[in-house]
Amino acid sequence: MREDISKLTMLRIRNGIKPTSTVRILASDPDLYVASIDDKIIAKIGVGDLVPRIMRWEKQNILGPVF
Repeated sequence: MREDISKLTMLRIRNGIKPTSTVRILASDPDLYVASIDDKIIAKIGVGDLVPRIMRWEKQNILGPVF
């Protein structure tokens, strides 16, 4: 668990995430929570295969249509 916390800490530092960062909720369901933090990273907690619409749009532009 210590290694996982260290990885998350480095992710925050690398992306400049601070306690005052803006959090935008992209999905909130009983078993799933997805949020964008400072429009730099997307955090997903829970089960399910939900990809926020903006990610689908980016994938479509890079990889072609998403089915």
